[in-house]
Amino acid sequence: MYGNFCNSISFLSFAPLMTEFEDIKSRIWQKAHELFIQFGKRSVSMDEIAAALGMSKKTIYIHFKDKNAIVEEAINNVIKNSRDCIIYEKEISENAIEEALKGVDAFDRVLSRINPSLIFDLQKYHPKVYLLFAKYKNEFIYEMVKANMERELMKVFIEMKLT
Repeated sequence: MYGNFCNSISFLSFAPLMTEFEDIKSRIWQKAHELFIQFGKRSVSMDEIAAALGMSKKTIYIHFKDKNAIVEEAINNVIKNSRDCIIYEKEISENAIEEALKGVDAFDRVLSRINPSLIFDLQKYHPKVYLLFAKYKNEFIYEMVKANMERELMKVFIEMKLT
């Protein structure tokens, strides 16, 4: 592969590919998330995140403005992964009741791994992120359970009408 002006080596040849950039960013928020879950957000410093990853703080700051940005990225990804898991459970469930139970169980697994101090830290120091998490917890889960119950009740109603 050639770089600029058909030279085998160029400035762009040394630039990391976007996938490498995203992989590093993903590694950072994932490791930070693990530490936040275990110890709480305020107990984890940028130095500790860097040490756990075996990289410099400078590398972390290239990818994230500050620890708050890492917290926000981590929570957004927790929500996305939880939502994806619940949607998957919905697709493989045999009926609406099983779907609701599996969905609630999947979300419960997420919550059970979180150190309560992390939730407190989010409430106190990251109200915007906490509201996002609370909204997901309250609205998405509620709507899923409600839709499943309505669907199952509708099935029962249709079966009663047919018999």
